[in-house]
Amino acid sequence: MSRPQNPFPSQRASYTWLVQRRISNVGLLWNKASDAWLGIPAFTAKDRKASFAELVAQNLLIEVIVEGLTVPLYLLTKDQHFLDAVLTTEHFKPRLEFIAPLDPLLWDRQLVRELFDFDYKWEIYTPVNQRRFGHYVLPILYGTQFIGRIELKNKRQEGHLELTNYWLEAGINLTAALKGELNSTLKQMAEFNGCLTWDSFN
Repeated sequence: MSRPQNPFPSQRASYTWLVQRRISNVGLLWNKASDAWLGIPAFTAKDRKASFAELVAQNLLIEVIVEGLTVPLYLLTKDQHFLDAVLTTEHFKPRLEFIAPLDPLLWDRQLVRELFDFDYKWEIYTPVNQRRFGHYVLPILYGTQFIGRIELKNKRQEGHLELTNYWLEAGINLTAALKGELNSTLKQMAEFNGCLTWDSFN
């Protein structure tokens, strides 16, 4: 069986395409060391900087300055309409979502910490006695803020989604409105996993 041919004319072209793809996956990324670049073979800081420079020169990337950050972030030019919508829309209905540990949004933990003041670690490989929360805890994103963490268990034999534990960030109160949003997302999660019953916030 023959190996598939590399569709790119050079290693540089391959790197530039991968950088573009990773930025697209995460949404915004910086031109610095990041877990978002993991898995790109033999990818050095020099390669990364060259790819960024090429993409900026081709007007495929735009620089985004975020208050409080010391370095700029970069957005795909074709995705600028998403940023424009966020900046020009005065009112929008916030969604509450449980974010999967391997979601691209969480690839760069330092960026999440800098942007959202939220420190998340997937503790599935952390020894039990060193875990702060649990082995499979999901961040809770509500609107533009990470408001806590939730631990769920799919009891397949019973067809039940169990709410094992939850932790809210400092200053977040479990109001009736927030309970309603959490319960709505729990229902969606249960249905997605084929559970007929699920725990709720009472």
